[in-house]
Amino acid sequence: MKPSDDELATENNQGLKVNDVLMPIAWTKSYMLAGGKEGRAFTSTIGSASDMMNEGVRRLLVNGIFWTMDTPVPESANVDLVGEFNPSAYGFRENGYWLNKELKVEDLH
Repeated sequence: MKPSDDELATENNQGLKVNDVLMPIAWTKSYMLAGGKEGRAFTSTIGSASDMMNEGVRRLLVNGIFWTMDTPVPESANVDLVGEFNPSAYGFRENGYWLNKELKVEDLH
């Protein structure tokens, strides 16, 4: 979709139906362990390095963490990036990719 779109697509460019079953990108679950201890879980299908460039994604994840800890979710938590952040594209790499970089642990401080 494009920011200018005002409704969900119903067909893709091959004329096939899409969005028949919308899938969540995040969900929560409350549970109780044996013995009565309560817990909370939050999970998401988003959160790659490039997703972190989006303020809304960062806010969703931070709010999910507050909720999971059973801590009041602030009205507007600061989700600004700290320092420089330039995520690389993810994908499959050739076998020698990391060896050719010749990285050492101390390079990753």
